[in-house]
Amino acid sequence: MKININWKKFLLFFVVIGGLLLITESFWMTLGIVLLLFVVDHFLQEYDKKQAGKRNGKNQ
Repeated sequence: MKININWKKFLLFFVVIGGLLLITESFWMTLGIVLLLFVVDHFLQEYDKKQAGKRNGKNQ
């Protein structure tokens, strides 16, 4: 089983986590913000897939 990892996105999340730790100086607040970012990222990906499906359906 091969797992496909988007390394640019992975690196971006670590940069954001590091920046949040420097700004907030709180592990728990950073953890909460990162979890919210993961949820938002999930919904944006679902929306993008939905829009791509609509575009492909109209073009055929």
